Amino acid sequence: MRCYSSKTFRSNKSLMGLLVGLGLCASFGGGVAHAGPSGFEVLGWAPIAGMGGNDFLTYDPAKKLVYVSHGSAVAIIDPATKMEVLPALTGANIKGVHGIALNKDGTLAFISSGMGSKAVKVDLATKMEVVAIATGANPDHILYESFSDKIVSFNNGGHDANVIDITAGTIIQTLPLPGAAEVGVTDGAGNVWVNAGSSVQQLLVPATGMWTLGKVWDIGCDATGLALDIAGKRLFSSCDGAMVVSNAETGAKVIEVPTAGGADGAAYDAATKMVFTTNGDGSMAAIQQMTPDTYMLLEEIPTGMNCKTAAYDPIGHRVFTSCNHMGALSVAIVGKPGGVVGAGGAGGAGGEPMGGAGGEEPGMAGSTGLPAGGSGGASGGSGPVVPPPSTGGVTGGTPGAAGAPTSGAGAPGQAVDTGGDSGGCSVQAQSRDNAGHGGTWLAALGALAVAMIRRRRDTAG
Repeated sequence: MRCYSSKTFRSNKSLMGLLVGLGLCASFGGGVAHAGPSGFEVLGWAPIAGMGGNDFLTYDPAKKLVYVSHGSAVAIIDPATKMEVLPALTGANIKGVHGIALNKDGTLAFISSGMGSKAVKVDLATKMEVVAIATGANPDHILYESFSDKIVSFNNGGHDANVIDITAGTIIQTLPLPGAAEVGVTDGAGNVWVNAGSSVQQLLVPATGMWTLGKVWDIGCDATGLALDIAGKRLFSSCDGAMVVSNAETGAKVIEVPTAGGADGAAYDAATKMVFTTNGDGSMAAIQQMTPDTYMLLEEIPTGMNCKTAAYDPIGHRVFTSCNHMGALSVAIVGKPGGVVGAGGAGGAGGEPMGGAGGEEPGMAGSTGLPAGGSGGASGGSGPVVPPPSTGGVTGGTPGAAGAPTSGAGAPGQAVDTGGDSGGCSVQAQSRDNAGHGGTWLAALGALAVAMIRRRRDTAG
């Protein structure tokens, strides 16, 4: 585990770096916090037939379907069966798909077509194009904004955003952005934020009338993914090697949490207060929000290389990420094997429901193997983890065997290997008995010695 707070990170950065490298969480006023692995793991894979690129994916909590960009089509996945729902969404104007946004009742999809610089309105009942709307250059992420009941196209090449009337299928306003637009989020109460280069731009949204530009602030890195904690008023921007937390109201940078490389997507669950970033290097960071200003990196969950953006299921508490293995696409389903028990339901971004009583949709029972052949791998820290599918295994075949669960719990003070093939926290050497006492620092130094000895031993071996 790794713990970060705005106070300790800013005033004791070098010391925190030392302790973080050991997997320790130092609180300079109150000892050491302890945590095991996140409990999240890859529950299974949903293969998508055919070759093609991938970008954003969107989850419909009402229909329980995942819409996935796939070259010049949108694949539809049923997570319960891990199978495609055919036919995919295609059309003459759907070329180089980036994102998918659904209207309030899920009857319409708006698809950002990057190659054609269009937002394509599709009737989901007939799966036919209704209208193609010319947007700014290379539309990327596309968002349904519930407060105004509008669609927003964030245009990466045009450095602007188009506000689209859903019924008329026309652009009613274009707003300039300070950089290449990536992901936008809404609080459903009159505010939209979007990553644009190294900046976050706020858009002020009236229920009716014209949108206006709000605050803009620099976060110090080119961010892709963006997630929002509505209650805590925090934004989570995923950068290459870090997650930057900023205050959604003031724009102040709160903290920067180091993560694995190649970060792309981000997701936040208000019920469990977990933040996730998908990392192209083959992992998904699972970060526990302790307070709006304090965060603990629990682990990097192995997902396989080239897994990009993230979509979140607020009822089943699952993260979906699309993974491209040399052109063969699949969706990794990450969650807790038994679901999240007792999680409540506050309103989600854009006014979407977060679900009712915890356990209403408990998730999937256990992990499955590769989509085609092979057996599931095991992780020493959080139970079974399914390795990514091979190129030849995505398009057919029978499921492989589930990985065998392993114990990840360790006694207080015991060094525990919580990582699978991709690592994770490797040392938890701090005894709980030392929390809040002078033994904290001695234990930390002892952990450093243990880690150095093990590293030398492993290198020699």
